[in-house]
Amino acid sequence: MRMNQKNIPDYAYFTKKDQDGNLQIMSVKSIQNLYNIDYYQALSIHDYIKSTLPKFPKNITSYTKYIEKINNKNVDSKDNKTLELIYKNRKVDPIITGDLAIKLQNQLPNNLRNKSKWVMQYSLAISTNTKGNADKNLGDLLDASQNHGPCLLIIQDENNYKFGVFLNEPLHNDETSYQSNEWFLWRYHNSELEIYRPNDEDDKDIIFSNNNVFSIGGSNDGDYGLYIDKYLKNGHSYRNKNLQNKPLASFEDFYISELELWTFDNN
Repeated sequence: MRMNQKNIPDYAYFTKKDQDGNLQIMSVKSIQNLYNIDYYQALSIHDYIKSTLPKFPKNITSYTKYIEKINNKNVDSKDNKTLELIYKNRKVDPIITGDLAIKLQNQLPNNLRNKSKWVMQYSLAISTNTKGNADKNLGDLLDASQNHGPCLLIIQDENNYKFGVFLNEPLHNDETSYQSNEWFLWRYHNSELEIYRPNDEDDKDIIFSNNNVFSIGGSNDGDYGLYIDKYLKNGHSYRNKNLQNKPLASFEDFYISELELWTFDNN
């Protein structure tokens, strides 16, 4: 019996999660016994479900998925988007939400707006350093950014304000400042997203990142649009003349409660 999409229920009926939260397809025999159907029906269902399960990026193993289905009643159904946020530990809920992700997606460069799979490369909640302990540091965040292209940094302060920066390249780790193409700072509060882009595109001394400090703006006047200390515990966000931004956090000097780094799947 050849099965088509109309004949087969949602794949959740034929899958189960392993201890890491990954979807595993039930065996043909299990499907056959559970639903009291013949072998060829069970095989057809098994093969169909296998073909429809989400494919993970080749460089990702044992990753679970957090899927936000965005349904906008004001948009034609064919334009509705499904954004897949792929992350490593099913016990940790990402601080990014579907609403925030879609609003940020609309601000990305054109070549990234159609990337529907975002991958969490770093989370402060689950990270350990290279020595295997729980001491967090900026070097680990910078290492996680390498070889993945453009990245999105998301920070949550002690008052649950969410903010961060998009860079159209990996985070640098050196002693010189740099300027990234099409980058921006952002803040998200009360479901409203505010974007701050540099006014002077010739300003090369705007971004600085290494094992000791991460900063946006402030190289000349000290008014950092965003500053993070080496231990990923404290930060500052002031009004910057070039960016003309509001302070991103609930206060100019803030405590980092959560931090994530997301990249965009190329497949």
